[in-house]
Amino acid sequence: MFRRFGFVFVMVLSSSGFANGNIVDYVAQVRVDKSGAGMVIFKTNLSNSPTCALGPGGGMPYALAFDANTAGGKAIQAMATAALLAGKKIEGNGTGFCTIYGGAWAEDWSYGLIRSSP
Repeated sequence: MFRRFGFVFVMVLSSSGFANGNIVDYVAQVRVDKSGAGMVIFKTNLSNSPTCALGPGGGMPYALAFDANTAGGKAIQAMATAALLAGKKIEGNGTGFCTIYGGAWAEDWSYGLIRSSP
């Protein structure tokens, strides 16, 4: 009995390190850098941000990163810009990793959608 409880307890503790951020909020800004790295910056912080998004100097727990050099990144940029201009909320979800900005600062975008009502 104790072994089962111990195993479950360890699994719960270890899975908490692999948090995926999520948010339903308005877009404050859409940022794209010269390199093609970009961020959708929300008005409030994501829930469950991974530690990498809370990193050096405070990180950006209110942003999800994307790569505008890819078709997916271009679609994210277009969707976020449309939501910003229309005053609609986005439901965004992260991957739990921060690879686009060098392993820190902002969590990578996994998937999202524009909410139909503000």
